[in-house]
Amino acid sequence: MFLGLVLACGPPATGPGSGRGAMPSFAVWSYRDLPGSTSEQAAFFKFAERQGVRELFLGAADLLPGRAEALAAFLDAARQRGLAVSLVLDMDSWARPDQRPAALEAVRAVRDFDLEQARAGRARLAALQIDVEPHALPDWERNGARLSGDYLDLLEAVKAGLAGGPPLHVDIPVWWQGRPIQRQGRTRPLSEWVIQLADRTVLMDYRNRVKAIVEDAEGPLAAADALGRPVLIGLAVHCDRAPDNATTSFCGHGEGALFRAMRKANARLRRHPSYAGMAVFTYEDWLILKR
Repeated sequence: MFLGLVLACGPPATGPGSGRGAMPSFAVWSYRDLPGSTSEQAAFFKFAERQGVRELFLGAADLLPGRAEALAAFLDAARQRGLAVSLVLDMDSWARPDQRPAALEAVRAVRDFDLEQARAGRARLAALQIDVEPHALPDWERNGARLSGDYLDLLEAVKAGLAGGPPLHVDIPVWWQGRPIQRQGRTRPLSEWVIQLADRTVLMDYRNRVKAIVEDAEGPLAAADALGRPVLIGLAVHCDRAPDNATTSFCGHGEGALFRAMRKANARLRRHPSYAGMAVFTYEDWLILKR
């Protein structure tokens, strides 16, 4: 299980999330244990302040229920800096019906934590963010349509399970726009089914050229405009050895190229009422991104 967080900061910032024409919101992913380390927290808060980051998606294993107090303290520290926080769960196997009880148990832990935060007058969660990717399962090529339906059933169950707690946000890959799914007597892209279900969607638009970023976002944003749902656009700076990094990641291009692309894409995407800003994957990779 991974949990993720969302952040926003104070004094003058110089990164892409700040200045004239700034995007509506700006997020980063991280997989560091920020709730468990005051030094890591301090470093991240300074980074977020400098870059104009207002949201963080943090992967931190097993925070709930066992480390609820550490998470609560982190949320309090984030709130003092004007930062909203969302938790992210990302077990791909949860798309399978036999894994749904485990998924809903984790969802209940998040909801119960959030409600306890409310009762105690402490910082609440901005959202629960689901990053379940059924296409990563080994039988996707054979059973993609069934797994897609099972996945959408999962999201419906998660949303019901969150009643009274935080909103539901969902991460999806950009190519789901081209995958039609029949459901409830209608055929529409898998991405559109998710956008309709979620309170906010994070579109993992992992491209490193402005033209591709904008063109690939157009379909999902147009659908979200019609549905009245917000969509955040995700970009990647991950520096792993994935063969498609040449087109999907800014790792080899540097921070300057990332900033320029974000500002140009932001200016073109703002015409969509559903456009909610951008997110970068990941904080750790950004730290080693060439300047």
